[in-house]
Amino acid sequence: MRLLLRLPSILWCLFPDFVMHSYYFGSDWRLDPFDNAAILYDYITDVKAATGAKQVNIVARCEGANIAAAYLAQYGNDDIRCL
Repeated sequence: MRLLLRLPSILWCLFPDFVMHSYYFGSDWRLDPFDNAAILYDYITDVKAATGAKQVNIVARCEGANIAAAYLAQYGNDDIRCL
């Protein structure tokens, strides 16, 4: 457990330019996953502009997995580093 708590600092030592940002995307469950994917595309574009990152990691579960799949189907994986 201690290793897990210290992981960001260990990664920083190994990769000094490693920066961890966490952003939360809240979806509207009433919308079609493809409509939410379009909103997610705009959100990812904003996050990349704010952080200067070329790609983002996505952690998705439940309905978020459906939205992520719709995102990949519509926009591909050029902006996604890890899903």
